[in-house]
Amino acid sequence: MKQFCLHILLLLSVAFQAHAQTGAQLTLTNDTIRIGDQLRMDLSFTLNEKADTGKIIWPEFDNFLTDNIEITKKGALQKGKQDSTSQLTAYLQQFILTGFDIGTYPIPSIEIKYDDSTFLTNPAQLSIVTVAVDTSKGIYDNKPIFEVDYTLTQQMNDWFKDNWYWIIIGLLMVVLVILIFKFKNRPKEIEEVPVPKIPAHITALSVLKSLEKNQAWLGEDKKLYYSEVTDVLRKYLEERFDILALEKTTVEVIKDLKYTDILSKDKFFLQEILRQADLVKFAKFKPADEDGAIVLNKSIEFVERTKEEMEASIKNKTKPTDDVQ
Repeated sequence: MKQFCLHILLLLSVAFQAHAQTGAQLTLTNDTIRIGDQLRMDLSFTLNEKADTGKIIWPEFDNFLTDNIEITKKGALQKGKQDSTSQLTAYLQQFILTGFDIGTYPIPSIEIKYDDSTFLTNPAQLSIVTVAVDTSKGIYDNKPIFEVDYTLTQQMNDWFKDNWYWIIIGLLMVVLVILIFKFKNRPKEIEEVPVPKIPAHITALSVLKSLEKNQAWLGEDKKLYYSEVTDVLRKYLEERFDILALEKTTVEVIKDLKYTDILSKDKFFLQEILRQADLVKFAKFKPADEDGAIVLNKSIEFVERTKEEMEASIKNKTKPTDDVQ
């Protein structure tokens, strides 16, 4: 008989332990709140750690737990051990509830499914009451207006925070008006009247005729005279035939003459006068007065002969048959 009783107690203990190891529970921090107040609801599910291998289906809620109980916040579903020594695994989700209708409202059992099993939480109820009013004290009048110290700096800061974009728009408008004003009142550009370019032969003949009129070849400074004549010819070559004669030596100018359509006799004359001028300027050669007059006359004839011809173009890589070597 004693052994039979021990077996019965052992079976009851195992059954109780198994029941305690797995279960769902709903807990409210308070079962009564004033209208509009909040409370916390804990929804938990406990499971034996060794059996925690199945699939759990957790209930989902919208913004209302019941028709009269509103959910204002939903916490995340948490999983962990029930305590440091227990082998139980606990699932927990917390909710913040509120209500605005006075009354007592039942919270039905909530289903939590685990594999093929369904577990129900304990039912609960929530009472929502109004705020008690002490009618014996009567109705109080409105309190007087309380003035707050509001400095000018604080007023300016608050005004700037509320109107900063109008300041930006105003500044942009001012800049726009200034730009428009400057654009409309800017001085009109004076159109430059194109000055007709004096033909090269007119300029050259003007200087050469002046030397002829003054009989410049009779002067004592032969170096100056020959420099004036050759400078006129070099400038004429630049403007007429695009030869940079003023910047080049006599040898370089003579080389460039080979690639123009100037007649051979004129090329020969230019070579002779440029070389003769170099002798006068650098070798202190003193030519006769008659030679100076001849140089001036031939220079005038050269300009006269070439002034009506088309401008010569330098022929790259092609040499004419009448080149003077």
